[in-house]
Formats: sequence, structure tokens, C-alpha cells
Amino acid sequence: MSEPSKTICIIQARRGSSRLPDKVLKPLGSRPVLAHVIQRARAIPGVETVVVAMPDEPASKPLMTLAKQEGALAYQGSENDVLDRYYQAALYEAEQSSVLADHVMRITSDCPLLSSAVCGDLVSKYIAEKSDYGAVVDFPHGLDCELFKFDLLKKCHHSTENSHDREHVTLWMKRKQGLKTSFYHADKSYHSANRWVVDYPEDYQFLTTLFELMGPSIETAPWDQVVEFVDNHPSLRNINQLQGKLWSEKTEKIIENARK
Repeated sequence: MSEPSKTICIIQARRGSSRLPDKVLKPLGSRPVLAHVIQRARAIPGVETVVVAMPDEPASKPLMTLAKQEGALAYQGSENDVLDRYYQAALYEAEQSSVLADHVMRITSDCPLLSSAVCGDLVSKYIAEKSDYGAVVDFPHGLDCELFKFDLLKKCHHSTENSHDREHVTLWMKRKQGLKTSFYHADKSYHSANRWVVDYPEDYQFLTTLFELMGPSIETAPWDQVVEFVDNHPSLRNINQLQGKLWSEKTEKIIENARK
């Protein structure tokens, strides 16, 4: 029998965004974007605690209030050194619960359609395979999540001063040789054709329209039913299709710079 382990989820959140300020507090349906993310994160099978990690600045007060209202812990740390914010947030959770997490899931606060089921399947696969790092692959952009050992997070935190590593949290892990990895793949690639994140104004327009068209059913619809709905309303994708291309180009540059 395997030893019991503890998994927590840390959601990185901030209000400052040059492309879409206050994006995580914008209303979507009946609640703010961040509230949707927290609710779905708290429903992930295998995750014991959810922590919202935000910058240590007065502007974060509404984020802290919302996190607590939605049943999550709230931690404030470095604005730009997000890697340190993650590490310190995990230590903060351990102080509150008296038990240090074995594994940490990383989620961003701009994914209001996050799938609790997909994240839970990643947890199961990662634990069963006794991995160091895990991620979902080929699911719609907005279902993204990563999972890694706390010990790996600690090592990463103490091993790199690369500004891109510090900002994007897991780039160092992805370059690290010798890690045991688990990747939970969709049955085909849905990623490039389905952009379900809130980063640009067009993304928010897409999600607002999708929530209006699907109504309350979107709260409980499995991710593949949402894909089917979008497939049946092809004009929806046109709203933020260009932003998907821009984001892909930006991601490639981030990875290239982190390798230098």
C-alpha cells in the first residue's frame, strides 16, 4: 500500500494586466472570473486545499476578500517573483494546516472553465506513476494545469535566478533532466482551436458570449460538451482567434529566452 500524500492547489492571481486590467474580477455570468476558478479548483478530486497567491500590495485586498469568501486560503507575496510566491504560499498553507504538502498543483486565475475532472485525472495519473512533474496536454487552452512535488518546487526556487524562470514558475522544471514525468493527454488536440482564457478583451468577449448562450448549463457542463457547443456555433471562435496566435508567438519567445 502506498504512503498517503497531500496535494494542494495554488492559484496565482493579480489585478495588474496591461492587456486587460482587473481581468480576474470581471463578471462572468453571476460571479467574478476568479470565483469560477476557485470553485472549480476546490472540486478537484485529490486536492485538499486551495490557496490564492497574490501580490503583496494594497490593490490585492479585493482578491483576498474574494478568496476567503469562496473558501480558499489567501497568501500575499512577491509580485514579479512568482516562483517565490508559490514556494512561500506552500509554506504558508503548511503553517495553517500543520502538514506540509507533498505535491503542488499550479493553476492560473484566468481560466474560468477549468475542468475539475481533468485536473483530478492528472492527479491520479501522476500519483500512480510516482512522478516528479505532471501536466495536461492538448486540452482546450484554459484547462491547463501542472502538478509537481513540493521538493521539486523547493529545489527550483533555490536553483535559478533566471528572470523568466522566476516569473513563469515551471520553466526550470521543464528543462531539468532526469525527472519522472506524467502527461495526461486529450484524445486529440483541442488546444489551438479552443481558447478559453481571459487575457485579452476579445477573450473576455468570447467567454461572456459563451456564458450568455449556454446559460446556467455551462456551470456543470463537461469540457467536451462545451467544445461541442462551440463547434456548433463557429462564429464564437472568430471572436478571439487572433489572440490565440499572438499568445502562441509570445509563449515561444518566453521559452526561447528562458533557455539562454
